[in-house]
Amino acid sequence: MALYVPTVQTAYVLEGMFSEAKWAALLASGALDLDTLSNLIREGDFVNVPKLEQSADFERTNIASSSDLSPTAAATNDDKGVILRDHALNSWKRHDDIRANEQIGNKKAMSAGNKLAKRMLAQVGNVLSGAVDALTTSHTVDVTAESTKTISVNAIRAAKATLDDEGYELNVGLIHSRVWWDLIKDLQGYNYLETVGAQVVRSARLGEIMGISTWIITDNMPQTAGGFSTDDDDTYRTFLLGPGSVFFGYQAEPSITTDFNLLKPSTLFYQKIDMDYLIHPRTFAFGGSANPADADLATSGNWTPVTEDHKNCRIAQIKSHGQSGKL
Repeated sequence: MALYVPTVQTAYVLEGMFSEAKWAALLASGALDLDTLSNLIREGDFVNVPKLEQSADFERTNIASSSDLSPTAAATNDDKGVILRDHALNSWKRHDDIRANEQIGNKKAMSAGNKLAKRMLAQVGNVLSGAVDALTTSHTVDVTAESTKTISVNAIRAAKATLDDEGYELNVGLIHSRVWWDLIKDLQGYNYLETVGAQVVRSARLGEIMGISTWIITDNMPQTAGGFSTDDDDTYRTFLLGPGSVFFGYQAEPSITTDFNLLKPSTLFYQKIDMDYLIHPRTFAFGGSANPADADLATSGNWTPVTEDHKNCRIAQIKSHGQSGKL
């Protein structure tokens, strides 16, 4: 066995990550806070982000009173996030390189980066599922028990309304493709947009109607199976996010380690890509164990809201069925 670390391949991983349009769109949307954690996640399994609580409320000053005032003590809430650790392991033979007439390692690295971006989108869905379900003041609109069972403009209005006068801050939508086409169907039914065949005309009106400037349509959003043999009664989650509502940062950027086995008839190469990162919804503390499984992230019992005002959590969700297959 021999070991080498071809740093050139790390660039291919990053290229693959940023070529995933949906992940790139989320990074560009402003929903992820990319700066706060830059100096906080160098070591350990958890990250604490202290946040000073709001000022005391104003009240009338009674100038005739001689009693001391009662101050509101300064306190901090800790957003506590957990580091997520993922890897991918590839292998190929020397003669595969020759037959393909290309550097398979580079291609595998780029493909791994693309899959890593999709993996992180799925992890966004997992942490948002668990955290938002844990809110004491609900930010959830569940239409699965209603007659239509599918998403609508009204469901988005209701989800934004859960944040009261801060609902207008929600301007990014993460939505599964089946749910997206349900939304298009709802818009068509009420003449909110025009279509010619499958082509949406004047689609900018989506933003005008719902205040969502960026829609990210990805099948990596959470989907819970129902009881039917089809997906029609599966429950899908759509998330509405405000600026900086989710912390994101690397504890260690993607790294590549490569081994090869010279004893094989055709030299066998191994390529391992590792990624250590944090995806954490602001105003929550994760109370589960280090190195959590995906199901742990999506479990509401592992999350505790740590804000004095639920409106500081700029996240809402809609639970709906996905019936886009039904015309």
